[in-house]
Amino acid sequence: MTMLVMSLSLLSGCGKEKKPSASQTEEQNNSKDELVKARMLEEYKDTVLVLCDSKANNDLSEFMKLFGYMEGLMKSVVTDKEFSQIIERYKKECGNDFEWSYEIQKEEKVSVEALKEYQELIQTFGSSEELTEAYELTVQIRLKGSKGSMEEMAEFTAGKVGGKWQIVNFNETLLN
Repeated sequence: MTMLVMSLSLLSGCGKEKKPSASQTEEQNNSKDELVKARMLEEYKDTVLVLCDSKANNDLSEFMKLFGYMEGLMKSVVTDKEFSQIIERYKKECGNDFEWSYEIQKEEKVSVEALKEYQELIQTFGSSEELTEAYELTVQIRLKGSKGSMEEMAEFTAGKVGGKWQIVNFNETLLN
């Protein structure tokens, strides 16, 4: 009987929920916010990573994929020859053996008005998918090789279209 009472009291204790204090709840919310932001940054990093890697490896097709529905426009703006000039400049400045890295200097959520404008822009190019969020990014790109090093800044807006991050505006800094 004693064993039964102890088992019942243990079981009843397991079902009780302990309410977190206000400070614990705030810490949990902040922690969740930080995790969401970190995950979001990882997605940005994928976009920036493809941007840098496609330029460093002279891969125009990968570069074009960053523009989603605007890829057709980009193909009319960016030629193979023009894109190849990027890698030639890198090699001239840094050498054939250059390595690159980047750092996101600025990330700013676009206004509701700007989000609507970007939505209209991608719809103009055939997208029926919703642009759910977008961030203006400024990225510092560093290249270093046997001949020297260089830095450049790229500014663009990354937007989440149909759940996938892409570049939703064109800025001449993307072709540096």
